[in-house]
Amino acid sequence: MVPLSRGLFPTLLSLALAGTVATLSRCAPELTRPPNPSDGIPDPTLLPLATGQEPNVSAYVSLNVANRAAGFSYDDPVTGVKVWKVTSATVPANNTGAGHDYAEGGAQVSRGWGPTQPGRDLCASFSNVAGQEQILYILHSGQLVRYNTGTMALENTGHFPRTLTFYAWLHQDKNDVWFTGMASDNKTVWAWNSQTDQFLTHLETWTNEPHLERDGRYLVLTSGGPYTTTRVWDLPNDTLGPVQDATVQFHVSHGASARGHFIMTDVNASAPQTQVRFDFVSGPEMTRSVIFQNSLPSSRTTCSGSGRTCPVRTDLDCRGTTSWRGNTASDCRRAMAATNGSWRTITASRR
Repeated sequence: MVPLSRGLFPTLLSLALAGTVATLSRCAPELTRPPNPSDGIPDPTLLPLATGQEPNVSAYVSLNVANRAAGFSYDDPVTGVKVWKVTSATVPANNTGAGHDYAEGGAQVSRGWGPTQPGRDLCASFSNVAGQEQILYILHSGQLVRYNTGTMALENTGHFPRTLTFYAWLHQDKNDVWFTGMASDNKTVWAWNSQTDQFLTHLETWTNEPHLERDGRYLVLTSGGPYTTTRVWDLPNDTLGPVQDATVQFHVSHGASARGHFIMTDVNASAPQTQVRFDFVSGPEMTRSVIFQNSLPSSRTTCSGSGRTCPVRTDLDCRGTTSWRGNTASDCRRAMAATNGSWRTITASRR
């Protein structure tokens, strides 16, 4: 073997590296930007097929995306898809506060608000009526208004807008007839019939939240917490039932508001808790019954529910329909749905 000289070694090494880079370049797939939709409407089928491509971290680092201004765009080094950066350290401008409370209550997912801002969280609710999915009801500047998110403009009809003082907890029945929420003192509950313009209020010093079942007849006033004081309000007849104290272990707060009843995990018990149902009887009062055993994993004791599974379909489909979802990652892997009295457990993949 002939020994390499010091001067020849760097030359051979450079040639070897150059050959390697050239080989890698020939093996790498050619980057092609997907075509734009012909009609300007987003078309996911034009995106590259996902085949387990690995992200090109070094390319992202070299693009310095984290420090780019909002509006910066680049072609993704793996897929060729054009990507826009929509936020930065200064865009959008800071607000005074933002948050999201609970799964129950009004629908809370939408496109942009436009110029009519809700007073705070729990001050907006989408329509439950089929064909009016873009209608958003908003508590704004001392009024309950009707807003069309399709046209991004107010679309008040009938008795809208309704002038009132408000705090939060806006929600309504399945037909957008009865609306309810808390007045500005955060103690007085108001209820408004949007068809007749009947406006009702009631104050209990212990009130924490109002909860309207989806049929729009019974409104429950609750003190909140694991052992709650409750009182049922029959809205069409404007009658209040007796105060039911905490010994009955009612807990409708953050439970699933269905049609004519509520469903909730028994948060007064130790894990794993049962699933309970609260129905209405004459008085009006609530009754409590256990409908499902061991509804939560043994390590989880908190949950929120939503009764919005099917608020606008037929009585046969919806009378006994509700849904439940926990408020932790582990709980979210398990959901339960009740249809016409029968229960089934659904296991979903990790988000």
